[in-house]
Order: sequence, then C-alpha cells, then structure tokens
Amino acid sequence: MTMKKTFTALLLLSFVLSLSAQETIIIDEPYYEVKNSGIENISKIELTPTQMKLHVHTTFIPNWWVKFPRTTFIQPEGKDKIYATDIEKGEFDKEIYMPSSGDSTFVLIFPRPDEPIESFDFGEEEKAIIFGVSLEKNRKKLKEEKIKKQQQAEKEALAWLEGEITKSEKQPLKNYNSTEFFNQGMARFIGYIKGYNSKAGKNTGIVYASNELTRENFPIVIEIQPDGRFDVNIPMSYPTMVYITILDNYCNLYMEQGCILGGVLDWEDFLLADRYRNKREELKIDFYGPLAEVNSGIKAVKLETYNWKQYNEDIKSNTPESFKILARDLYERNKKTIIEKGKGFPEKGVNLLNNIALMDYGYLLMDFAGMRKYYAKEDSANTIIKTPLPIDYYNFLEEFPLDSQSILVSSSASSFINRFEYCDHFTPVFSMVHDNIVPKKSYLRYLLEDENIELTEEEVVIKEFDDKVGGKTHFSAEEWDKVKDIQKANKAVFEAFYKKNESYYTKYQEKYGQNPANDDENKKLKEWRLKDSILLKDLNIRPNLISQIFKVRELKQTFENMEKEDAERIIDGMDTYIKHPFLKSEAQRIFSLAYPVKVKERYELPQTQAADIFRNIVASFKGKYILVDFWDIYCGPCILGIKDMKAKREELKGNSDIEFVFITSTSGSPKDRYDKFVEEQDLVHTYRLSDDDYNRMRELFKFNGIPHYETVDREGLVMKKSITSHNFDHDFEQLIKSEKK
Repeated sequence: MTMKKTFTALLLLSFVLSLSAQETIIIDEPYYEVKNSGIENISKIELTPTQMKLHVHTTFIPNWWVKFPRTTFIQPEGKDKIYATDIEKGEFDKEIYMPSSGDSTFVLIFPRPDEPIESFDFGEEEKAIIFGVSLEKNRKKLKEEKIKKQQQAEKEALAWLEGEITKSEKQPLKNYNSTEFFNQGMARFIGYIKGYNSKAGKNTGIVYASNELTRENFPIVIEIQPDGRFDVNIPMSYPTMVYITILDNYCNLYMEQGCILGGVLDWEDFLLADRYRNKREELKIDFYGPLAEVNSGIKAVKLETYNWKQYNEDIKSNTPESFKILARDLYERNKKTIIEKGKGFPEKGVNLLNNIALMDYGYLLMDFAGMRKYYAKEDSANTIIKTPLPIDYYNFLEEFPLDSQSILVSSSASSFINRFEYCDHFTPVFSMVHDNIVPKKSYLRYLLEDENIELTEEEVVIKEFDDKVGGKTHFSAEEWDKVKDIQKANKAVFEAFYKKNESYYTKYQEKYGQNPANDDENKKLKEWRLKDSILLKDLNIRPNLISQIFKVRELKQTFENMEKEDAERIIDGMDTYIKHPFLKSEAQRIFSLAYPVKVKERYELPQTQAADIFRNIVASFKGKYILVDFWDIYCGPCILGIKDMKAKREELKGNSDIEFVFITSTSGSPKDRYDKFVEEQDLVHTYRLSDDDYNRMRELFKFNGIPHYETVDREGLVMKKSITSHNFDHDFEQLIKSEKK
C-alpha cells in the first residue's frame, strides 16, 4: 500500500469511526465511477450510526411509473450485498407514477455497513446500476481525475481510429451502376464510446449481417473493449444499409465492401436513450472515413415515417384507393424533404435517400394488401376491409426501378422484396404447380370469348397489347419497351376497361383455374415461368433484377428438401429465368453448399469463447441427443412451442436418447417472469445467459430470429439439420431409425 493510499484509508477509518459519536454525515452529489441508468442518480447520502440513507433522484417520462424492488441493494467492493429495509415516498414492489415534471426524489434506507468502506455499487435485483459510489467528500478532485483520464483515452482512441481508416482497401463507389456493385467482400466498422466503462454491464453489440439475395443470416458480435473501442468486420455482397445494435441501442449504417467506416459515440447518449424510452431513436454517431459524408447526411435528412400505431385502424377504415393516396402523400412529403434538406449532398447520397423513401412507400402498399386478408377474417362485419383489391392496385410498381442495382441499398429493400415475392398475384402459383394446373386462357380472352364483352374502338388497343404479349414470358429490353409503349400511351384506357369489368374476375378464376399442365417440367422452374408470366400479363412488368432475386432467395430452402438430381435440373435450367451474372454465381454457391462433395452432417464447434460456453452447457448430457431451444419470454412462437411440447417432455423424461435444453437471455427473459414460466412448464435444463453471451450464441449459430433450434449428437457434435419442436415426432423418429441402419 502506498503512503497516499494508507493516509486515505486512515482518514476514511477515522471518518467512519466518528459515526459512533452519534454524528450524522451528509455527502451531497457523491462521486461515482459510472452508471448504466439514465433514470436514477444518487443526489445525497446520509450516514448515521445505524443507517445509510440514499436520496435517489429519479428523472423519467412524465406519468410513467418506476418501481423499487425489495431486492434494491448496495454492495461494498468485495463484500456481500446489503438490502434496503425501507423507502420514503413510495412502497417496495409498487408502481410509483412520475409527476408531470418527470422528476422525483425517493429515500432508500439501508443498515449501516458493519465495517469501514470507501465505496459501493448501487443496484436492483441482479444488476448494479451505479458503480463505485464514493464516500469521499472531495467530489471535485475525483471528478477532475476522471475527466483527465477520459480525455487522454479519447485522444488515444481518435488517433487509433484515424490511423485505421487510412487502411481502407477501396474508395467508395461513384454510383450504383458500377460493375463492382456486386462483389463478395468485407466492410469494417470501427469506433469508440466516450465515457464508456466496462463495469457498466453489457460489453457487446450485434451486427445483423445478412445476404438478402440468398436469405443467409450471419449476425456478428461487436465486442466493446474495456477502453471503449470496437472493431468489427462485416461480410457483404453489395453496398447497403446495415442494422446494428450497440448496448441495446440501434443504428442503421451505410456500408460498402472494402471500405472502413469510423464512428465516435458518447456514453451520455446511451443514458439519455434509457431515460426517454418512449422516443426510440437511432444512436448519435460522429462519423469518420470515406463513407462519413453519406452516413452523416442520411442522419441529417430525417425522413417522415409512417405512424405504425395507427396502422391497424388505417387498414380497417381505408379502401385500397384511399390508402394508396395516404401512402402516396407520405412519399411525396419525403421527396420534398430530400430536395429541401439534401442540397449540397453528394448525388449518391441523394440517390440513397430517394431509394429509402421509395422502398418505404412500396413496402407500405405491399404490406397493406397482405394484411387486409388477416383483418378481413378477424373483422367479418367490416365491409370496407372486404372490398377486393382493384385490378390496377399494383400499378405503383411501374414507377419502381426494378432493374436498378440501387434499389438494394435501402434499409427497407429486404422488406419490400419479401412482400413483393409473396403478393396475392403469386399466391395461386403453388397450387397451380403442385396440383398440376395452369390457366388455359388469359383474362382478356375470357372476357371476349366467354362473357362476349365487346371492345370499343378505343379499347381495341388492349387486345393488340395482349396479342403481342401472347404466351411469352421473357422479352429483351428492346422488345419490352415496344410492348410497354402501347400500355403507357393508353394507360387510362387500360385502367378504365379493367375497372369496368372487374366483377367478372372471380368467375374467371373459378372457371379457368383448374386445367391440366405438363408433368415433365421441373416444378420449381414451372413456378418461375408462371410467376414471370404473371408479372407480364397481370402486373404489366417485364421480368427484372428484383424478380430474379425472388428466385435465388428460394433456393436455400428448396435445396434443403430436394434430391441433388432435381436440384441440378434447376441449376441447368435457370439461365432462362436468372440473367444477372452475380445472381447466377450465388445460385451456384448455394447449390454447392447444399450438396458438398464431402457430406458433413455433423461438425465440431470452433475453439471460441462462445463455443466453450455452449460446450459447458451440453457437456453433462453426452451420450444423448440434445435439442437446444433458443427462446425468450417476449417471443410468442417461442412460448407456444415450449407449451406445446410440455406433454412430450414429460413423456420422455429420463429417456436415454434425448434431452431438452433451453437457453435465453437476461433482458429477453426478466427473472420474475422467467422463474414463473420455467416452473409452469417444468423446464429442467434451462440457462439464462447474460446478454453478451447470448449475442455470442447468435453469432456462433448464425441466427437473427427465434425460436431457433440446434441439435447436438451423442458425441457432442452439432448436427447440420436440427430437430424442431413443431415437427419433433417425425424428426426424432427418423434420427433414431438412421442409427439402426
């Protein structure tokens, strides 16, 4: 012990011993090392010979409630927790509503520590909230020392960050038409959190990395170092917005392969986000590097978002026509905002913002069309919601640059593509293929031949268009432009004709939806052909880059349930439907992954921190198959799956072949709800990991969504194809049968 530390300890001992003389000591605004709550702050400490009173100043959203559990504690360093015995201005475990000012102070009363202490942590239940609360009255000196250390750390971190940025392999693309747009590579995000202290609890973030061309997910953990630095490599196939979370706060970043993006964050902003939980906003980041200007501009030009709280009511109260107007008005306002606030912004950045606005608009209209079916069943008396979509509902797609690579850079691109590929026009295709049916004649021919509709002189152009399209499903750009010119020049005539005759459409579907098709064609290729035909004939859209992506996105799941010979037929026939060279290469890659030369049905986990955690969890069950269920208490499908399996778990209790293991996270499953659910469901082997370790599990097993299942074999190897709870009986039976062969 140094002389200075010895002297400090003697002073503190003298200070604490003075309490025996019935003296009350007041410490205003005590110094603390770090806190992870933006809501609670210790404004005063009262020390008496028998008690320690903490004045906890609380700042929160007006009229929202706070709660102090009976497990509220202080914990001197290296000592046991000391729990509060009483509270002033409230009751333990009771909701206390904040006044309109949003400020209130509560007094928590603890027994005085038996031994002299220098500092303590303050917390609730399992976690500390304020760390290193000091009993030293010279607060100013301690704070100055802290600031000095932080300034030096910040200086060193910025020097490191600026040095690393010079290592960027590439300059950003000049525009999105570049031939280098599609390219497998790495982007890198590096940064620093000012004022960060690893004692605050969580030490990780997550990059929700994915390849939307193939539906592959590969979440990547962001490890926050003790000094606040982080450095993460992100695999990418094309420039796009990437969603990340850091310490439970989120941000969308624009990234490109081969480029480094730097970012500096402030711990105080994390605390403010905790305080104002009703305003979920993106992290504030000061950007550095060649992509800094684009990212700063995206954050500066705040686009208006749809009021999703009003969405359910809007679906029930709007006809398709009126909702399209509502969505269009929002889109036009955002375009105006981009023009006004994007002045002086790089052309590529303006292009990106316009794509974000366009994709948000397209997603909203696509989602509306899909959700109406759900609400129509739920609200059977609502006549508005039962109004069928007009034939021309999807004409908004005609203004979308569906052949442009730039459409993929938006954060909403994935959602838009997903809704587009599952829109109601494509719904009949599955049954048409698998029930061996295909429409015999076009809707126009039906109107002319079966309903004896006569075309006016003005409407003859519609038949001319239909005749030119004929049975073709693919056109060159030049051919399509000529055909499209007919439709464009007579748009009003087309819309008026189909609007006038839309009442016949149901009869058409009933009459011509059940015709024999060719059995020899590969079913997946047949699906693609029919969907391209629907694009042309029903949506007036030529097959394009986005419709090619539809097809590639299907392959991973398709190949998982298909013999290699059938999959080879798809690859051999895909040139007709997938024209883009990069998409072809992705299809070939997915094929190679699905049918490797050396088949590995099971694999050894790598030597990583996450793998060690998992191995320790399953080690005691070696000799059995282990079904591992990743879940949390807020996940409806997770809860349903666990409940549905309760009887099966009871039936197999003590079985020599199978064991069930459940893994969740601390924030995903709060302890009180977790304990209650575990008891209700008789979950025996259940593990509640820290959020950091749970993030590492997600990276290890490459999952973004839950429930997620993994199966470990008798030797401790992870199986490529997992048993699932919804198909447990079949999967488990097949697994046991395979052992007996």
